[in-house]
Amino acid sequence: MGLKYTEQARREFIRTLLLGVYGFSSDQWAELIRKAEISKCSVEKLLVQESVLTSEELHDMLERFHKVPTVELDGSPPEEEAIRLVPREIASYFKLIPYRLKDHQLFLAMNDPLDVETIDRIEILTKRKVRVAYAPLEDIEKAFQAAYETKARPAIEGFMTDALLEEAVEMVTTEGTLEDGLPEKLDITSLKALSEEAPIVKLANLIITKAFQSRASDIHVEPTQKELLVRLRVDGILRLVLTLSKQVHSPLISRFKVMAGMDISERRLSQDGRCEVNVKGHLYDLRMNTFPLIHGEKLVIRVLDPRFSYDNLASLGLSDVNLSRVGEMLRRPHGMILVTGPTGSGKSTTSAALLSELKSVEKNIISIEDPVEYFLDLVNQSQMHSKIGFTFASALRAILRQDPDIIMVGEIRDAETAEIAIHAALTGHLVLSTLHTNDSPGALIRLMDMGIASYLASETLVGIIAQRLLRKICEKCKEPYPFDPKALAGRFFKEDRVPEKLYRGRGCEACQYVGYSGRIGVYEVLLVTDRIASMLRENVDAEALKKKCAAEGLKTLREDALDKVIQG
Repeated sequence: MGLKYTEQARREFIRTLLLGVYGFSSDQWAELIRKAEISKCSVEKLLVQESVLTSEELHDMLERFHKVPTVELDGSPPEEEAIRLVPREIASYFKLIPYRLKDHQLFLAMNDPLDVETIDRIEILTKRKVRVAYAPLEDIEKAFQAAYETKARPAIEGFMTDALLEEAVEMVTTEGTLEDGLPEKLDITSLKALSEEAPIVKLANLIITKAFQSRASDIHVEPTQKELLVRLRVDGILRLVLTLSKQVHSPLISRFKVMAGMDISERRLSQDGRCEVNVKGHLYDLRMNTFPLIHGEKLVIRVLDPRFSYDNLASLGLSDVNLSRVGEMLRRPHGMILVTGPTGSGKSTTSAALLSELKSVEKNIISIEDPVEYFLDLVNQSQMHSKIGFTFASALRAILRQDPDIIMVGEIRDAETAEIAIHAALTGHLVLSTLHTNDSPGALIRLMDMGIASYLASETLVGIIAQRLLRKICEKCKEPYPFDPKALAGRFFKEDRVPEKLYRGRGCEACQYVGYSGRIGVYEVLLVTDRIASMLRENVDAEALKKKCAAEGLKTLREDALDKVIQG
């Protein structure tokens, strides 16, 4: 239930009781509403101030309406430990204040204590059972000012703006042309000028810096009806870090467009752009995309560190068995190796790690990518440009005339690319590529669905690596927790493999109080043996193929994930 609706319903409830029980007239009620609007005070507070009701009577009335207790926030300040659990932006956006933490339960004061969706979000965020009480909006705002605005909050720095970012926000909302708001329509010259003003430039730069500090993979700048939200994707999860005035939207989006070389006059169509930024001496690549929404353009920025940090395959999280199988694939002189998984599962990182293992002055390695995410020495990397006809398929034809030993195709998206890649593998080249499938046996079926003859697939495929990314427990606050072994036996683990300990992240400053820091891959590595190749030639169905792969010793994604749980 939204805040506005609750306020109206609450007011109607109070009106009914006043007229029916306390002998109020309609004129007296109208006068009370008029006074409340003039003084910008809630009807509830005014009833006590005008001595129509005692504080106890008002509390009883509100508890009857909300079916939750009413809390006095004036009596004692919110507990520091409770405030640390809820980020400033979250408390501000949802109009709530955490005021006590007791027996692992977080007590929240809300103006809309019936907002179940928000309560669920806070429970997920804080990992605490939430108990709710009602408080008037002005009391919540006053407590918010005292708890969040007047104190430094280093413990929740990851969720909130730092001092510099707050200063930039203050600047854009009080300085220059933004002071009186923006007109609905701006000419391009004015918009470009606004995007280059010092406050906007500083805000854009600090949002990017914040993303680097938080290890974010993506920045989302998204307009709502009344506000502009900035969210960061950290370890695969989006987190709200900043809420801005809607008037900042156009100049801020335009600033990023100028940086990425996009057309600031075009707001009706999606656009792509990219730029490099220097942060403390290191160059980072920013890939930007705008998308038109009903409330304005949304911008998503992919943050890429061109310095490839995985020097070897072991650092990806591959088990010894899987590492041995991948090593066997890479020793083959020719054939095709596929890396599969959904978007965001780390396929590009694994592909770059494979190339890092293979690169040598004795080999000519050429890649065609969209986009180039990691810059690798001794690898001839090329960027796809579909608008001018330089597609995976056309580039692959040209690469075959470049005397390659090893070819990397960013992604097999269509039958034409698949067919050329297969023929390249047949003619003595080692070909690496990616494919969107859920598991490794599914990749074999997908190729045949694309029209690749089963005998060609069986002849060329060397192996398939399927993968997902899972969040890692924060090492700084990792702790064991009690569990029932019987509940896990048979359901998750085999009877003889139930772990002695399970771990969780308690939540600390290092992990921004979420309990997780960083991600690790889980893998399913399938070596295409003679038996599996023979089944491919017979065009068997997917289920029979999966059973055969399991019989050949394939460890599934689920099994690899459970092994990592056992390891902590």
